Amino acid sequence: MVLIFLEFLLNFSIIPKVLNFGILKNMKIKNIWLVTLVAVLFVPAVSFAGNIGKNTYGILSENFSGATYDLAAPDDYVKMFIFSETFLIDTIYASSTTIPTPEGMKFIRTYTTTKTLGWSGWGICFSNSAAGAVQRDMQDYYEGNLKFVVRSTITAAGTMTVRIKVNSTEVFRTLTSMGFVADGTWQELTFPLSGGVITPTNLQKTDYLFMVIYPTNMSPDVKVDIDNIRWEKKTIPTMEVKMKDRDGNPYTGDLSFAVERGITKWQVADQYFEVMLNDLPMSSSATANGWIQIYTDNTNVSANPRYTGLIDADNSPSGLVDESATTVVLPMCWRVNPREPFTDDELVIYQNEGILTNTPAGTFRCYLWMQDVETIDKNTSQKIDFSTNTYARVWNHGEEATTNTANGRGIQYQEAIFAGYSVGLIDGRTPMFPIYLYIGGDFSSSVKVLKDHAYSTNMLTIELIYE
Repeated sequence: MVLIFLEFLLNFSIIPKVLNFGILKNMKIKNIWLVTLVAVLFVPAVSFAGNIGKNTYGILSENFSGATYDLAAPDDYVKMFIFSETFLIDTIYASSTTIPTPEGMKFIRTYTTTKTLGWSGWGICFSNSAAGAVQRDMQDYYEGNLKFVVRSTITAAGTMTVRIKVNSTEVFRTLTSMGFVADGTWQELTFPLSGGVITPTNLQKTDYLFMVIYPTNMSPDVKVDIDNIRWEKKTIPTMEVKMKDRDGNPYTGDLSFAVERGITKWQVADQYFEVMLNDLPMSSSATANGWIQIYTDNTNVSANPRYTGLIDADNSPSGLVDESATTVVLPMCWRVNPREPFTDDELVIYQNEGILTNTPAGTFRCYLWMQDVETIDKNTSQKIDFSTNTYARVWNHGEEATTNTANGRGIQYQEAIFAGYSVGLIDGRTPMFPIYLYIGGDFSSSVKVLKDHAYSTNMLTIELIYE
């Protein structure tokens, strides 16, 4: 275990040691598949032209960054073209669990207004300020897959083709050939990005990333719902976690705090986590109930130091454990932001009784208390159950989807309230990831923060779970 010691101001001889990032292995929670992050931590950043080259390139997605409808990002700028005046695309907002959406809070529905006499459809292509398509180099995705989710109750929907266009050649597959069944359930279909004319050389000249074409004589009754369109590389980690310093540079050490004994109270760490999701597993009705959560496990036999103090509704083992007196722990908290890091002036913490806020005497619970595996719920007097308790969830993509702005899916931006997905239409979707996770610690106690003592945990855990 490599330790990076903090340098205190005023030369106090306290040694406030850093957090080590720990991974829980073989933790068993009923009906939940646990993804550990061993292989993807602390990966140095790689420079790309825009988003091309990321593990997952979102095309019409609320989670995955990639294509954008904003000209301010020219490398990723795309347009949606409708090839027939009789073809319509509706955006449907999942305002309740009776309208399940497999990704984010919206999906699209495509159909024709009259019986097709010839082919009709739509497509998403790279573009620029001009009206036409332009070509981009997508060879990084060779031997990967174009993926999307789809549903319909009409068998004829299976004759619809999905296409891409590389080096001026359209490559297509019918929904039926990709395994589609018209049973009204969401299904994830895969279009291989290899074979035939799909070569690395031809992928260097990609313009249409996704096309939908209805054949001749298609009825207006044939409505097809589509969501979560993206290109994926051949092999990807489901989730990546990278550490960065406040300037956004890659960081391979441990989290550290700049603390002055007797002066510093709550303090945000000098580094943060950048969390990137690359895939969303599917269930029979929609994306599986899932979330990303953060917690400590300071009484685990592998914890070093291991908390040995009292555990009850008023005493949680969560936080930084005193290495000299392991019955003492300094509380921690966390905060998350989607799409971009916080600025330094946003990363301040005040405690107003039980509320951790970023404004003096504020009531907005933007910082949340860190939980531990052994934390006791003050309301039930029972150990918290991470499969039902949402307090430790950084990002939630479960069944709850109630309003446009709050208490549904997204990041937990205040206590038990999730939001952050764009409420705009197709061209206004803004991907949720990456999300930026910040850790805070409480150094205000003159009784707990002692001279020459070190405080640390090697059991800070971030994990993706889905049922």
